[in-house]
Amino acid sequence: ALGGARPARRRGPRPAVARWDGTRWQAVSTFNEGASVAELIEYQGRLIAIGTMRDNAPPVGTPAAPYNGVAAWDGKTWEPIQNGLPRVGTYYDATEVAGELWIVASIFSINGSPTVGGVRLRAAEWHPLAQPSDGPNAQTTVALAHQGVVFVGGRFNFVADRPANYAATWNGRGWTPLPGLDDNNSVW
Repeated sequence: ALGGARPARRRGPRPAVARWDGTRWQAVSTFNEGASVAELIEYQGRLIAIGTMRDNAPPVGTPAAPYNGVAAWDGKTWEPIQNGLPRVGTYYDATEVAGELWIVASIFSINGSPTVGGVRLRAAEWHPLAQPSDGPNAQTTVALAHQGVVFVGGRFNFVADRPANYAATWNGRGWTPLPGLDDNNSVW
């Protein structure tokens, strides 16, 4: 599958995700007008789209369900996940970490708790990716899980109150700055 945004040639909902059928690209349902998809990831056997989609485009007479930036494809339609994400922030990347869906994003709060770096879906609830005192101190834009370690990058310069030039790791117990980058970069 392929996600993104297409220039609007007509008003109303339009496809933001397409799949290749072996001959040509086919639209995979629709999202709200102006929606774009920043990331697609397989999570627990479903295709997950992360982006700017807000409400689904159901048949006339059917109430819209809130996507709020994240939706799961069940093979026929897009479904919201846990009422979506907070409307504050920009979503950049996603990865699966030990059965959790991690979404890295600009700084915001979740369920009234401040968070940095993004959110994670654990036990069917959204949780902060990190607390302000122990995670990256600014925007996180990319994440990759490899052999039980999560590598993150972004525009932050501290992690767990230690200097970190835009890259860090999470080992399941704590954050560690990743050395090697100079202090004039950010990671995308």
